[in-house]
Amino acid sequence: MNGNKVVKKIFRQLHSDYKILCEDAHTATAQNMEHLSCLSGLPVFKKKKAQKTKEIFVRVSMNVTSIFCIVFNDFYHSMHHRNKENILNSLNREIKPIVLGVED
Repeated sequence: MNGNKVVKKIFRQLHSDYKILCEDAHTATAQNMEHLSCLSGLPVFKKKKAQKTKEIFVRVSMNVTSIFCIVFNDFYHSMHHRNKENILNSLNREIKPIVLGVED
């Protein structure tokens, strides 16, 4: 997959995740709301919902890091080698060649 397609895929995923997050923050429907009959039910922790939220935030963080490394590629290459290594280890396999400049 060439770099342009990978970047477009990342932006599509970011947009999709943004829409999911906005469902609770901006355009909440009854489906997004917790249904309580009294305040004694607070706080409520739902492990499944927390797991889904965690997955979205991790994916968004990875995608934003990928975009930053592409846009600010010179800065990425000027970093200390340990920082570059840590960032590179967090990126998906398909984005690493683009960031490193060894794209096919």
